[in-house]
Amino acid sequence: MNKNKDNQSSNRSLPLIDLIPDSVVLLDISGKVVAANMTCAKSQGLEPKDLVGKDFRNFVEEKEVPRLQSNLRSRIKGKDISLYELR
Repeated sequence: MNKNKDNQSSNRSLPLIDLIPDSVVLLDISGKVVAANMTCAKSQGLEPKDLVGKDFRNFVEEKEVPRLQSNLRSRIKGKDISLYELR
């Protein structure tokens, strides 16, 4: 796999998430933030780059963690999940 090509593709698509007015976070399979839009970062009083590499559990209410972990496991297995909102 061409790592440089993957990075170029990712870099082109990431700014698109800043056009979405809702908070958007992209996670890797371990639950670490790969990217976040400006809306999400501002809600935390941060810049998007400050969220990258952080565990998602730092940014959601504790009661939401089990549901997000379950949804993340489902996505890793290739299952579709409905859209959902976290607090």
